[in-house]
Amino acid sequence: MNQKKKLIFMATPFRSGSALTSRMLNTHSEVGMICDKLKYFSFCYNRYTPLTNTNIKKMLNDVEKRLSGRYDITIDVDECMDQVLKTPKSEASIYSTLLQNIFKKSNKTIIGEVEGLSWTKIPIFLEMFPDSKALLIIRDLRDVVVSFKKLTIAPANDYLIALFNVIDAMDHFIEYQNNFPNRFHGIRFEDLKNNPKNEMKNI
Repeated sequence: MNQKKKLIFMATPFRSGSALTSRMLNTHSEVGMICDKLKYFSFCYNRYTPLTNTNIKKMLNDVEKRLSGRYDITIDVDECMDQVLKTPKSEASIYSTLLQNIFKKSNKTIIGEVEGLSWTKIPIFLEMFPDSKALLIIRDLRDVVVSFKKLTIAPANDYLIALFNVIDAMDHFIEYQNNFPNRFHGIRFEDLKNNPKNEMKNI
């Protein structure tokens, strides 16, 4: 696998334009993004400790079953395991190996994923991969709440949780701009919608 690929991570609240943004990024000849499929922080991170060979193999098998069963994405478990064993065992080496295996037939040099509701994991991601960068997209919380209400099957007023998610994401948006000025880029969906060419250049 090409170890020179650089990694990027994008987090998002509900209904905030991440799917659109990842598709726009994928039109770039050097960028490859998957959207809410691998979800490493939701399904893998700190869930298979200690990182013994047995637990790592179980993680890889679980990921393979979920990706192939839900999204028709295939990974080579044995190849991933061999690659992980060539480096000190860590969440970073496993995460990187999975992403690179997903994109192994691609000539993309920058690869990554979008993971919903995972903006609190951005500092962890940036620490795991010192040469990586991260994105967080936010949208007017009124639009998010209306959009989520139309989509969700949550009963009664439970859809309002989307409002508090967006507020928290906005707080982290400001925090990350201050703490990671050279490695984090915050995206406002309204800017992307109103001036997509300029905003994609910024990204």
